[in-house]
Amino acid sequence: MDTNLSDLVFKRRYVDAHLSAVALNGFQPSALSLSILRAVNEYAGTSNSLMVGGAMTAEYNKASPRDYDVHISYPETKAALAANDGQFLGKDRIMHDIVSDIEASKHFRLIESPKFVRHNKSLLCNVGFEFEGQMVDISMTPDPISLNSRAMYGDAILNSIAMNDEGKVLAHPYFEEDMKDKDWTIRVKGSYDHARAVYRFDRRAEHLEDFTMVTADAYDSQLTQVP
Repeated sequence: MDTNLSDLVFKRRYVDAHLSAVALNGFQPSALSLSILRAVNEYAGTSNSLMVGGAMTAEYNKASPRDYDVHISYPETKAALAANDGQFLGKDRIMHDIVSDIEASKHFRLIESPKFVRHNKSLLCNVGFEFEGQMVDISMTPDPISLNSRAMYGDAILNSIAMNDEGKVLAHPYFEEDMKDKDWTIRVKGSYDHARAVYRFDRRAEHLEDFTMVTADAYDSQLTQVP
C-alpha cells in the first residue's frame, strides 16, 4: 500500500507549501468509495474520516483502484470521547477499540493486524481491512485532519487529492493539469521523502504507466518561472 506509518509520523516538507487545494467540481466519486468512507465513519464513531490519494486518482482516471486509503483523527472518535468522559484509556487501547468496532461490523474483515509507531509522544496506527472484496487501509493519527490538509498531503501532485463522506473532493491546484499532461510531479523536499516518491512512481499502478516523472527540483524551477 502507498500509505506508510513513516509518512504520517515524520512531517514532510513541500516545494509548493504556499499552494492550497481546489475543488474538483466535475468529478463524481464512485458509489463504492463513498460507501467505504461512510461505513468507516459509522463504525469508527467519527464524522471526519477522509479518503486520500491513489484511489481517488484512479477513479478520476476512470480506472479501478488497487486499494483505498482512509485517514482518521482518533481523538475525534467515540472511543476517545468515552475515554475523556471519566474513563481513562491509553491511546493504544482507544485505537484497538476503534479497530474492534470496525471489525465487529458485517461489512469489514480484518486482514492486517494493527501496526503501531510511536514518535515524540505521538502514537499512530495502520490497519488493513477488506470491504466487499476491496482492500481498505486505515491510518489513525492524533493530529486534527481537514479536507484541505489531506488533499495537499500527497508526495506527488497526482497523489494530492482527498474526499469526505459527502462526496466533496479537493485536490492540488495542478492536479488536472498533470493528469492531462501525463506528468507525475514530485513535490516533497528531502532525500528520504523524494526517494520514497520515486519508488512509488516506479511501482505505480497500470493506469499511470504512461506518465513521466518530474523531480522536485524540476518542479521547483517551474514554479519560480511562474509570473
